[in-house]
Amino acid sequence: MRCGDASAQKIGKQIRATTGTTHPAMINLFKDVFSDYGRVRFISCRHMKRDEIPRPRFDWTLQCDPDQSFKFLVRKPKGVPKWILNDNKCFLHFLAGYFDSEDTINITKHGIYLDLRLWLHSEALEILKGIKDKLVKLLYHPILRIAQKKGERKHRQDYLQLDIHKRIEVISLLQSLPLKHEEKRKRRKLALEIQDIKRWSEVKDRVMALREAVRAEVKQCIQKAREDYEKRHSAKVSQAI
Repeated sequence: MRCGDASAQKIGKQIRATTGTTHPAMINLFKDVFSDYGRVRFISCRHMKRDEIPRPRFDWTLQCDPDQSFKFLVRKPKGVPKWILNDNKCFLHFLAGYFDSEDTINITKHGIYLDLRLWLHSEALEILKGIKDKLVKLLYHPILRIAQKKGERKHRQDYLQLDIHKRIEVISLLQSLPLKHEEKRKRRKLALEIQDIKRWSEVKDRVMALREAVRAEVKQCIQKAREDYEKRHSAKVSQAI
C-alpha cells in the first residue's frame, strides 16, 4: 500500500499514514490494515481546484497515526526490496498489496470475444521493472510500456502500464494473489467463474452488473462525503457567527 497510493510522514512522535479515496472498499481496506495500530480517521474533503486529472469534487481522506515503529513507512521505496524478490511467497503478498492499490482487473470486450487482463499503472519505474523481472522468472510474460509520457495530464514522470494479457497467466496469477480489496476480490471471483467463456455476449450482463454495482457504491460514497463536508462546514460557520 505504501508503494502505491498511501503516503506517510512523521508528525511529532507519531507516523501519519494517509490516503484518499471515493471507494468504500478502499476505506475498509485502510481500516483493516491500520486499525490495530491506531485510530483511523475519515475526513471528508472538497477539491476546489480542477485540473486535467478527472476526480470527484468530494472524497474522503483516511488517516492513522501509528507509533514510531512504523517509521519505515516514511520513506517510499523506489524499488521492490531484494528480500521480497528472493522469496516467492513474500513477493506474491507484496504484489497483492500493490494490486490492491494500483491495479485493474480488466474484464472487457475485444471484438466479439471476452478479454481478461491484469494491469498495473504507476510512475514508479523501478518498482514495475522489479515486478516484471520477478514475474518473468516465475514464467509469466508481462509487457511494460509507457501509457502516457511525462507532462501529459500533469504526470511528473512517464506513466507506465504493466500488462499481463495471456488468459492462462491472468487466471494463474489471480489464483495466487491474496487480494484484500473487496472490489478486486469481486472482479477476481467473476473472472475465475467466466475464464472458460470465449464470447463477450455470454458474460456481458454479469460484467455490466458488477460495474454498475461498483459505480453505485462510489456514487453513494461521494454523496456521503459531500453531506459530511457541508454539515461540518455549516457548523463551523454557525460557530463563527
